[in-house]
Amino acid sequence: MLVGVCIKWTPGRPEVDTSGSVLTDDRFGGVSLADQAALEVALSIGDQVKVVCIGPEAAVAALRDSLAVGATAVQFVACGAQPSSRDVAVSLAQHLGGCELIVCGDYSADRGSGSVPAFLAAQLGASQALGLVAVERKGTNLECVRRLDGGRREVVRVAPSSNSPAVISVEGSVAKLRRASLAGTLAARSANIPTANAGINADLNGEITRYRPPTRIVAPPKGNQAIDRIRALTDSTAAKSRGELVTLSPSEAAERIIQAMREWGYLTS
Repeated sequence: MLVGVCIKWTPGRPEVDTSGSVLTDDRFGGVSLADQAALEVALSIGDQVKVVCIGPEAAVAALRDSLAVGATAVQFVACGAQPSSRDVAVSLAQHLGGCELIVCGDYSADRGSGSVPAFLAAQLGASQALGLVAVERKGTNLECVRRLDGGRREVVRVAPSSNSPAVISVEGSVAKLRRASLAGTLAARSANIPTANAGINADLNGEITRYRPPTRIVAPPKGNQAIDRIRALTDSTAAKSRGELVTLSPSEAAERIIQAMREWGYLTS
């Protein structure tokens, strides 16, 4: 099985020197724990592993580290801008042809929106299973576990193939990246890193910060007296279960989810 891995290089925290110039020390850059877990999952279940990284020139260091731990091929996609998640997915998809499975981390170390895997699956026309906490290969299929609300878990079976690829994303707790051997590290230092241009001209002005979902709007507790309002907040028996079993088509299910999110205050429009 040919497995593709998408990683994102995040530069070190910028600092301002005495002259007012902004400096970034690439020694403190790297990839997120989730991306490291994605690479380890790919190395564990794949027969061949291709790692693709889009970013500045400093990102080549992450690809050399990938070769050192056992990746069979790498691809660097040069991009000096700060592209959107959709543009990143379009660029990555061009270098993942032939991969039966693509593994991504569920977040990066900067914006952390976790939207690239979904955009990538749409671009490739692939099935997707995102936010996984466990991945195990069983024959040609994968048995995955996804975290749900309320401490529950969902078991998902993924059947990737060359005609029907799949995209999965994993949390950083899924696996710890193996240590590179001395021979692998020395070989990776002089390895040739194929380079392509992303062709993205978009640039985002301003500081890039971690993604934060909108604040949930919650109705105030009912009661004319303070003690009544406290009881309304602390009485667990008054809480209503939100569990609901429905059988709907995919489009109807999507509409039902959006409607519920509006009712619960997660969406305002």
